[in-house]
Amino acid sequence: LLSVDRPLARKMAAAWPRGTTRVARSLFGDALRDGLVEQNPFSQLRLETPKGRKDIDALTEAEIHDLATIAERVHDDYGPEAAAIIVTLGYVGPRPGELCVLRRDDLDVGARELTVRFTLDGTGREKPPKNGKPRVVTVPPPALNAIARIPLRLNSPYLFHTPRGRRLSKIPSLS
Repeated sequence: LLSVDRPLARKMAAAWPRGTTRVARSLFGDALRDGLVEQNPFSQLRLETPKGRKDIDALTEAEIHDLATIAERVHDDYGPEAAAIIVTLGYVGPRPGELCVLRRDDLDVGARELTVRFTLDGTGREKPPKNGKPRVVTVPPPALNAIARIPLRLNSPYLFHTPRGRRLSKIPSLS
């Protein structure tokens, strides 16, 4: 512990995930309170914090439409489904893992609602969504229209698929 000075702490923190740096700061804080070190080299490093989602520039409605049109054109028979994925992501806003496991039964066309019940974990298994509870989201007409154009797959309960008809993974493969 005594060999970690402020310059080394800064170097270590720059190489570590943010959560690891927080743990190190807490551990050194405990060591300081217990009298094992004279200072916490990880406190007040003033590291650049990630901006997160607050500075994201969302696509405009026209950009969503243009992207979906291009996807439909370049993906031949899979085009309507590729376009529907883009439009659903753009208008409804599910997380990628949630999009992968949306089922046809989750969509209530009459009420224009979609119930998000599951997401994918890091191993590809289904689990409850982020807060553990299903949520109902509104599906605007452009997304409903795009989904309606997807050919029905009787052998799958899922709303969206890969070009080969499999369930999507977190990073949809359009090849």
